[in-house]
Amino acid sequence: FDLDEDLIEIIKDEEIDWIFNDYINPLYHYKTHEGRKKQTDTFDYTYFENRQGYIKIILLLIKLGIVNSENGNELLKRCKKLISLDYNDESICSNYYKMYEFLTRDVPLFKWLQDKHPRNEVM
Repeated sequence: FDLDEDLIEIIKDEEIDWIFNDYINPLYHYKTHEGRKKQTDTFDYTYFENRQGYIKIILLLIKLGIVNSENGNELLKRCKKLISLDYNDESICSNYYKMYEFLTRDVPLFKWLQDKHPRNEVM
């Protein structure tokens, strides 16, 4: 999947912060069985699948250099954490693996996430 120039221009004209505030940042917390909000070091898997499109668009915008912010760095850090987990370890939850599978589907984007480019070294 590539973003064509017309689509990039539309996205560049929109406010990216609302995507982070409304769709991405809420994934960094989950509710416990007691109803308390706790932070996770990756994503709340219960909502991740519904927000995958936003995550992919933001990652592509970061890759293209259109988004370069604290929010973008945080998203990169969490994605890199997911792709660096040892999925042969039985203690790793299958929910993490489902998120990992999403990040590996787009091979060029996945390879970019694995790259040791300094901008990606946010962990």
